[in-house]
Amino acid sequence: MSDQSIPQLTVASTPLTGQELTVVVQNAVTKQAQVQNYLLPGGYTKVGTIVGIPTNPPPALNGFASTVYDTAGNNFYVYNTGSWRRISGGGSGSGTVTSVAGTGNVNGITLSGTVTTAGSLVLGGTLDLSSPPAIGGTAPAAASFTTLSISSAFSVSGSAGTTGQVLTSAGPGVAPTWAASAAGTVTSVSGAGTVNGLTLSGTVTSSGSLILGGTLSLTSPPPIGGTTPSTAAFTSLTTTAQVTHTNSDTYPVTVSGNGTGNNNKISFAVNNSTNVATISVSNTANNAALNIVTSGTTALTLLANNDLYGVPGFNAMTSGFVWIPSGTSATPGTPATTLPNNSPLFYDQTNKVLYIYNNSTSSWNTCQFT
Repeated sequence: MSDQSIPQLTVASTPLTGQELTVVVQNAVTKQAQVQNYLLPGGYTKVGTIVGIPTNPPPALNGFASTVYDTAGNNFYVYNTGSWRRISGGGSGSGTVTSVAGTGNVNGITLSGTVTTAGSLVLGGTLDLSSPPAIGGTAPAAASFTTLSISSAFSVSGSAGTTGQVLTSAGPGVAPTWAASAAGTVTSVSGAGTVNGLTLSGTVTSSGSLILGGTLSLTSPPPIGGTTPSTAAFTSLTTTAQVTHTNSDTYPVTVSGNGTGNNNKISFAVNNSTNVATISVSNTANNAALNIVTSGTTALTLLANNDLYGVPGFNAMTSGFVWIPSGTSATPGTPATTLPNNSPLFYDQTNKVLYIYNNSTSSWNTCQFT
């Protein structure tokens, strides 16, 4: 016996409790037909339920599609073209995407492109923060910088200002504004003070000059590179007026030789108590000599052992002599100064007599020449 279509049955308004309806057909053969949907009072549709994913195909019923709800997986299935298809429920659906397109622009960032088989959507554009979005709040967030470099136009509240203007604060919570640079007004400038004899004076109330005057005084020289006046070294020092040096040192003015060696020095001193001016020569070897040089020639030499001599003699010499006092009178007078172990000389040109004073006898000794 072949399957036969069952005419539409009228179902009582009382809800059915099972999922299947048993129908007895000819010759007492029992056929089962799954009850898929039926209306409940109020217009709702009753759908059969199972626990798990349906696997067996339902009986075919012309003009109807079989449906069932999986209570375990919370999924709704419909049987179509030989297989159960999940069309809704807690899990994600499976389907076929034929085309995906990208579009939109947010703060200069764009999404573009269309994919129909395989490919990528393009994220591009340039981020624009001229109207920055809120960061953690409803208003643009404040930014802090240690260095801010601006290579293009800069604007505040839509205004870039004009040449010479500066940003001026309007207080907390208020955007700054552009304003002209506030230049100060000087009403009066005065000069005062004296440093080493130099003075600064005058007063300017509108326009004019302050006056630097006075005379530089170095009687109390300032320190140069130290806490006391520095020693100066010169290769050449020229003065056009008198140079005065006052010092309590034994030899306040000392000139040292250049280069290395015995450190030869010549020193000059004047003693106001004894009224004696002193020239001293010295070196570390204690053999310093004093030469008096004229026109590049040594005329007189004083050795360290106190020997004194002039230029070497030679026949027919016409210069370089040692001269002694002389006169045309007879016996010279008594020397006004007596120097122990020293004797003065005098030559009487008229009588051809050489006088030598003897300090021990306080008398002149003579030597007659012919």
